[in-house]
Amino acid sequence: MIPIFTSIASAISAFIPKLMEIVGKNLIQIANIIIGIVKGLGIVPPEENAAELGDKALQAEEAGIKPENYDSYEEYLKAVEKFETNPERSAEIKEEEKLQKGAEVITATLIERYGDAITALFTLIAKNPDYFEKRMTFFTEMQKNDSTTFADIARYMEGKETDLRKTESTIEKIYDVEKKVEPNTTIAEMMKDIEKMKD
Repeated sequence: MIPIFTSIASAISAFIPKLMEIVGKNLIQIANIIIGIVKGLGIVPPEENAAELGDKALQAEEAGIKPENYDSYEEYLKAVEKFETNPERSAEIKEEEKLQKGAEVITATLIERYGDAITALFTLIAKNPDYFEKRMTFFTEMQKNDSTTFADIARYMEGKETDLRKTESTIEKIYDVEKKVEPNTTIAEMMKDIEKMKD
């Protein structure tokens, strides 16, 4: 096997502690949001949850199943999913540890696939969980049909988009989702909420 610890792995190991620091007390909420993303993208089955995945990853690690032994994080994730946990050991591990590990494994897998787009998006999610909790399912569905969705949303919400046409199309994407979440909202109201996130 070719070790996966490349520049991507270095970026992952640098980003995850920063993300967890931002997450803070919103760990449960954010873990649920990001497990929803990988479910929506078909990377993990619908019945998977963040705590169970984290439990598997922690126990798999103790058994020698580590990301550096695989060619990709997705391969590592598949190995973790198949791992059978020991119920006695599961009872010893705190729920917070399970959730954090589950969030880390999912984040690493998505960074490998989407790069900077997902790190920017996850930073936004960690800072604004209430906003993304209601909308991420729809954004993920868009991502399946348009592979630039995550990157477009992150660049726009971070105030980094300089292309006017791209800005307009991204606003349209976000407003399409907004109407599903808040049918009576206006673009002006939506823009005001987004501006708050930029502060």
